[in-house]
Amino acid sequence: MDDSKDVYSEEQDNNSEELSKYNEAGLQISRLHELWLLAEQHISRGHFLKWKFTLDAIWREMNADVERMSDVEKVRKKDRKLKLNIARAKTRSDYYNALDERHQSLKVLQDNAGKGGVYIDPKSDDID
Repeated sequence: MDDSKDVYSEEQDNNSEELSKYNEAGLQISRLHELWLLAEQHISRGHFLKWKFTLDAIWREMNADVERMSDVEKVRKKDRKLKLNIARAKTRSDYYNALDERHQSLKVLQDNAGKGGVYIDPKSDDID
């Protein structure tokens, strides 16, 4: 019998109650940060198709948060409309504007999901 397997199993059992519920949130924020940086890079280089695919990746990353929202169908419908506007764009300028509209919408969605900026009332004493 291999003792290393027994030690591992015992160690795993002892640590199973110590999982942080915040681990995934922090990792998701990090992934979103990297995707937003990539999106900005594509914008500045005029790579609109890559920008579009990066926005799709951001949506997929936010999907679990969307599922927990009380207005999930409204959010999904809005995103479908924004994607349709992108698909229907006739000129490069229209394409840019449609992508930018979805970009801004996803930023707001991220904030609403609690994965973006945190804002406080400057008149409040609630400072962490």
